[in-house]
This record gives sequence, structure tokens and C-alpha cells, in this order.
Amino acid sequence: MPTYIPKADALDRKWFVIDAKGKVLGKVATAAANVLTGKRKPIYTPFLDTGDHLVVINAAGVTLSGRKEETKVYRHHTGFHGGLKTTAAVRGRGDPGDAAQDQAGPGHVRQAQGLRGRAASPPGPEAAAVEPEVGVLGLSTTTIEYYGTGKRKTAVARVHLRPGTGDMTLNDRTLDEYFGGHEALKLIIKQPFTLTETIDKFDILAILHGGGVCAQAGALRHGISRALCLFNLELRGKLKKAGFLTRDARAKERKKYGQKGARRRFQFSKR
Repeated sequence: MPTYIPKADALDRKWFVIDAKGKVLGKVATAAANVLTGKRKPIYTPFLDTGDHLVVINAAGVTLSGRKEETKVYRHHTGFHGGLKTTAAVRGRGDPGDAAQDQAGPGHVRQAQGLRGRAASPPGPEAAAVEPEVGVLGLSTTTIEYYGTGKRKTAVARVHLRPGTGDMTLNDRTLDEYFGGHEALKLIIKQPFTLTETIDKFDILAILHGGGVCAQAGALRHGISRALCLFNLELRGKLKKAGFLTRDARAKERKKYGQKGARRRFQFSKR
């Protein structure tokens, strides 16, 4: 089954604004990194740029917990002998953008400055009519959503639960389209909802890759169970007792050299 890879021309990049005034530096940097890398999107792919545009305002108003204002330092190396450089956190107060950029990491500085490459603006009077879509963030980049990662054999499922009516979207396909006539696998996927009496209370948006349909069904059940624990921690007892929160470690045992299979020996021949 092919792995789903998002297409560059299908990405819908949005604009977000984070007001950093009075917020802890680490939390602001985490929220900024999630937006710039697209980490909270169901289509997130580690080796592709699936992030959005970001503007941080009131960066000079960030706070540092404890005594980090006086003791925290940032280190980087120039790559030459004796090239270790240190910068005190208090120095970042001179430039409002330094602190958040240093904390988010050098890989995100260009994006935070609004220099992400994008399509050219249309020429003429149409240019003024194009306005980007802007969303204002606190420190949350999504609506009500519960995320869980599930694994089974070599399959991985990234599951997003959202309040809804029970619709399932798996790699841009419905449950019936994805698993076809595998009714047993469909029952396995719905077991966490049946056990916790939450059927038709959530919509599922999931990205599956690796393994076969059986392994992906197990990974999806694992991810759904983890996400339900974030929704209500009291459900953890039921799910744990049923074994839905345990990563199933069973897998095909490797073949051994000098043998026909993992345990099978070659047929003995006396002569």
C-alpha cells in the first residue's frame, strides 16, 4: 500500500500571529516551531516543508522562569578551532526578536522573519486585492483536538480526534475505501470507541504509513486509544485493561543462518 505524501501545490499555507507579551519564552518558541514546521497538521511529513507563515509580536515582553534571566546562556560553534561562542540570555533583550529566534533554533529564523519562499504577487491592481488569511494565536494552534501516535509492526498511525459524528478520514479516504472488505479490521479499529462508549462522538483524521493493512489497523487502534486518554484520563483504566494502550511487540521472527526459517531446520539426510 503506497505511503501518502502531500503535494507542494496542494498545501494551504495560512498566516498566524503570536502575541508573546507576558508569555514564557519556551512555550512561545514551542508554539512557533509547531506552526513553522506544520507539526500539528495531519499531513506533517518530517522531510517536507508543510508549515505556515508566522508573525511574533511583542517579543520583547517574553519572560524567563526562575533565574534564567541571569544564568541562561546560548552556545554555538563556528566550526573552527576554538570557535565556541556563548551569548547570555539577557543580551537578547536588546533586540526584541533575538530571544524567540535563539530559542526556536537557527532553522526557523528565516521563517520567523517572514522570508519563506512563496509565489510571486500578481502584477497590476490585482496585487492590492490579495490579502493573506491571518489567524491569531494564544499558545494553541488548533481547535479542540486530541492527538495520539499508534504503532504496530512497521506501521505508524498519526491520529487526530475531533468532536464530531464518527466520520473517519484515512489518508484522504473513508474507512470503507481504505480497508475495503476487511470487516474484522474495521471492528478492531472501532474497539476503543465501543469499550469507552464514545461511538459517533469523534471524527477521525489519520495518516497511516508503513506495514500492511493488518498492521495499520492495529496502529490505528493504538493511536485512537492514546488520544482518548487525552480526552478523558478516566478512560485509561478500561483501555489499559483491554490491552489497547500496549504497543503489540509481536512481529515476524528473523530467519537464522544455517536454517530454513526462524525455527525450521533443513531436512536431515543420513547420506
